[in-house]
Amino acid sequence: FIVSLQKLFHVLKKQLQAKMMMGGAQQFQDGQFVQLNGPVSAATYGPVGSTNNVTQQVNSLVQQGRNQIQGGIHTAIGDPAPGVPKVFKVWYSPSMTYQDGQAVQFNGPVGFA
Repeated sequence: FIVSLQKLFHVLKKQLQAKMMMGGAQQFQDGQFVQLNGPVSAATYGPVGSTNNVTQQVNSLVQQGRNQIQGGIHTAIGDPAPGVPKVFKVWYSPSMTYQDGQAVQFNGPVGFA
């Protein structure tokens, strides 16, 4: 029981280190524990300022049930720039259903800029 609580605390601590960004997004540093919270609308991974699209690879992980990635996202999808500090960003979109002809309002960025 104590080991389970310690493991849970470790996971929660790492999750809190993920920086929540506007638009329902998360940002993780290289090597950081990654908790994926469902299908993503967009994901990038690479050196700061890059827009290397990894959305398909990340959604594939989610579909396989691999929502927790120890040691950083590179352990699951590879390292696009070995030896260079990288950032992994994930954008989530809310799951909503609209009827045909119903007005839709977006309160933030949609897709890639």
